[in-house]
Amino acid sequence: MCFYLLLLPQYPTDRIGERANPVQTAEMLRMPMFDCDVCKTIRTGYRPLFLPVTNIELLFRLAAPRLPHDEWWALAKDLHDYLNLPPEQQIQPGDILGTPIYEIARTVYTDCVMIVPGIFVNDRVAQAMSTAGLTGYNLFKPGFVAGRRYKGPLDELHMLHIHGTAWRKGSHKVVQCERCLRTKRTLISPEIDVDRWDGSDIFTIDGTESIIGLTEKAYRVFVENHVTNVLLLEITPSTPLQPFVV
Repeated sequence: MCFYLLLLPQYPTDRIGERANPVQTAEMLRMPMFDCDVCKTIRTGYRPLFLPVTNIELLFRLAAPRLPHDEWWALAKDLHDYLNLPPEQQIQPGDILGTPIYEIARTVYTDCVMIVPGIFVNDRVAQAMSTAGLTGYNLFKPGFVAGRRYKGPLDELHMLHIHGTAWRKGSHKVVQCERCLRTKRTLISPEIDVDRWDGSDIFTIDGTESIIGLTEKAYRVFVENHVTNVLLLEITPSTPLQPFVV
């Protein structure tokens, strides 16, 4: 069984990369960053929850870019209760809430746009993925606004909300700080552990939203439809443990 990484191409210059991915975040509601008073690290992330928050008091507290330990955990508990999340789904630093708004800076010439955070595909690719019956993702429609140089439509891009999951062989998390529960992944092999893969065609790897895997079926959809602005790399025993990702 073959698996592949869905990667951002490496561009000759930053300017070429910006032109290939002319989308940027305009407005985004996120869980604040986390200041640990023991290990002195700042924790953040970009996990896409897209859950609506309308409570004024919570919105005021979420406006802080970063919070100290006790304030952050108090906000996480209150937000968890407000969203009525199951006990196993914990709030994390940087979680994306609500519906983000992105700015399209100029005409999009590529089939796929990859930025931090998010992967966008156009109508053609979205239709090809749907027709093929690929699993492990939903098409999410965020808000879009036009930049000064863009006069085109605002409804031609779809965001991939990837919920498929897989882990690499021997990959597991080790808690490095008991105070903030910061973890580090221990990696042994770049290969996918099929016993810890949920069977999806498109999936995140090791719980990291920026590392995206594909099955052979999904790979064929991208190749046969000549999807532009992506790099597809087969996962083999010699694949780097830390590939170039978004």
